[in-house]
Amino acid sequence: MVKPHVMWVGSLFLNMVMVFGCASGFVAPASTFPVGSSKHLGDQMLLYREEAAELRAAAQFYREESQRSAAESSQESERTRRYRDLAQRALAQAEEADRRAEEYQGQLL
Repeated sequence: MVKPHVMWVGSLFLNMVMVFGCASGFVAPASTFPVGSSKHLGDQMLLYREEAAELRAAAQFYREESQRSAAESSQESERTRRYRDLAQRALAQAEEADRRAEEYQGQLL
């Protein structure tokens, strides 16, 4: 049986990979197709909305982890600051994905 702290570290690692790999711009933005394809515009809008929702969930996770870390120590630790930074980055990326979705939605109208 896997120990709980090993599972926690593993999930933390996977989440950090997701935030840094997906949310930090390492993944190229979705490519564009010829303007006027309403199906493509709708698909892109939905993809950006989904990305924003996933990034908001990651931000919420890191916000909760920063609160948990802060409660565990009397001083603000490096781990707490790191979690807050990850939460802020994920939220900024979510806002950017929402902005792009709105651009595609505007092209549909």
